[in-house]
Amino acid sequence: MRICIEKGTINVPGVSSTRHLERDFFALWFLWTENDQKNLVFLTEECRFQDWILIYYRDDMLKDSMRSGFPVDSPTKALGLWTALLSGTDLFAERSATEVDEKIYMLRPYVFGCPRYEMLYAPWHHRRLPLCAKDCTEHASMTTYSAPYTRFGHQHTRAPPFFILGAYLLFLRLVERHPGRIGINLNNGSSNDNSYDAGLFSKTHLMPSIYHDVEWQRNTTCQDAHTSAGLPTLTFLGKLEGYWRGHMLFFDFGSYRQFLDEGVTPLYTGTFAAHAIEMELHETVIRVRNEDVGGDGPLLFAGFKDEDSDEEVQKVAAGYGHQVLTGDEITAPEAPGWTKEILISGFTRSSWGLSRIRGRIRAWDGLITISLGASQPYPMGRWVWRGYIHTGGVFIGRWRDTYTPEDQTGYEGPLGFIRAGDLFYPDHFPTSMATSAGTSKLELSDNLPPNPAPGGRDPFRARSSSHRAGSGSSDDPMDGSGSSRAPPKRKTTMEKMMDDSGRPRSRGRRAS
Repeated sequence: MRICIEKGTINVPGVSSTRHLERDFFALWFLWTENDQKNLVFLTEECRFQDWILIYYRDDMLKDSMRSGFPVDSPTKALGLWTALLSGTDLFAERSATEVDEKIYMLRPYVFGCPRYEMLYAPWHHRRLPLCAKDCTEHASMTTYSAPYTRFGHQHTRAPPFFILGAYLLFLRLVERHPGRIGINLNNGSSNDNSYDAGLFSKTHLMPSIYHDVEWQRNTTCQDAHTSAGLPTLTFLGKLEGYWRGHMLFFDFGSYRQFLDEGVTPLYTGTFAAHAIEMELHETVIRVRNEDVGGDGPLLFAGFKDEDSDEEVQKVAAGYGHQVLTGDEITAPEAPGWTKEILISGFTRSSWGLSRIRGRIRAWDGLITISLGASQPYPMGRWVWRGYIHTGGVFIGRWRDTYTPEDQTGYEGPLGFIRAGDLFYPDHFPTSMATSAGTSKLELSDNLPPNPAPGGRDPFRARSSSHRAGSGSSDDPMDGSGSSRAPPKRKTTMEKMMDDSGRPRSRGRRAS
C-alpha cells in the first residue's frame, strides 16, 4: 500500500494490480470490522489506508464512471466503498468544487438507476426462506454477489454488504455536506429548527467489532436463497422500535422514464428532490405457522390487506389475528411447524402530513418491508419501503410506488433513516415526536420537474406553484415551516392516535 501511494497508482508491476483488489479488500474489510484499536493503528499509520483508498477511488471507481454505459457494481467495489464509510474516508476527495462534482457524477447512476442494481440478498417476493432443504441439488444457486476469499489458508465465500446500499448512505451524507453543488437548499427544509447546523447523516464513528457482528453473520448465512440457513428468527428484535428521522430521494419521473427507455444518460442530468420524514415505529412479536410467515396479502402492502385505516394499523399492533408474545414467551422455543415473526406498526410525519405504517421483517436476512399509507391531509400516493438495518443502526433501502404491479418495473428511489439514541444519531436532533418541530421538504434550487409520478401524484409539486425554491418561508401549508399564514387544520384521525405529549397512545387503548 505504501508503494502504491508512492507511485500514485494501484497498478504497480510486481507489487499490486486491480486483479488482486478483491483479495486485498477482503483483508482490509476484515481488519476494519474486527477493529478494537490495534488494527486501527496498523491501518492508519503503517498502511496509510486513507491515502491508499483515495488512489483506488481515482484509479477504479472514478475511471469506471467515465466509460460509456452503466458503471459496474461488484463485490470488490462494495468492499471498497464500505471500508471508506467505516473508516470515515468518504469525507475525502472533496477539497475543491471539481472533486465534489466528480463524486456526485460517479454516484448518480448507482443512486437513481434502481432497477439496474441489486440490493437484496434474495428477491423481495419470497416471503419464506430458504426455498429448499440444505442438501438440495436440484436448483442452481441464486447468489449473484458472493465472492471467494482466503483466510488463514482456507478458501471461503461471503456476500459482502451491497455496494448500492453503501452508495445511498454515501450520497445522503454528500447531499448534506454540499447541498449547493447538488441544487438543494438545506436551510429551508431539513428541519424547522435553525440550530440544526449539522446534517442528520453527518456523524462518523470508528466502530469496535461488536457493531459488525450481525452484518458479519448475514454476509455468511444469506448467500443463497435456496439453501442458506439465514439469520436467527429474532435477530432484529428491538432494532426498529422508536423514533426515526430520514429522507426519501425522488428522481424526476420524466427523467426516470427516459432512463428506462434510453439508458444511463438521463441519470446524470435529471433533477431530484429530497423529502424529510420522521416516524414512530412499534414492534409486535407474533407466533405464526411456518406457512403463514409473510402474510397472504399483496407484497406491495407488506403482506397485509389493501387497506389504509386506523383500524388496520391497530390490528397489526394487536398481532393481526395471531398470538402476541411478550416477556419470556418471545425467547421460548417453538413447537415444530411454528415460528415467530416481527410486525411493525406506527405512523410518519412530513410536510405532506401524517401517514400510517404497516410492515414486517423477513427473518432470513432481516429485510424490512413497510407499507406507507396515503398522507393526510395532503395525499401523495402510497409507497412500499424495502431495506435493511445496517452496521451502526442505519435503516437504508428503497421506496417504490404501489401503482405499478409488483411484477413490473416500478418508480423507485433511495431512502435512509437513523433512530434516535443510536450511534449515528446527532445529539442536537429531537428524540421524539413530542420534542420535534416537524419536517419540511428539501427544496430544489432550479425549476420544478413537470412530470407526475405513477397514479398522477407528483411528490415534486406537493406545494403551491407560487412557492419559490430557496425562499425562507412559504405560503403553502404543506411546506411545514410553521408559517402563521397557513390555515388552521382540523385534527386528523391519526393525530387523535397521539396523546397530548405528541407520543402514540398506549397500545392497550388502541387495541380496546
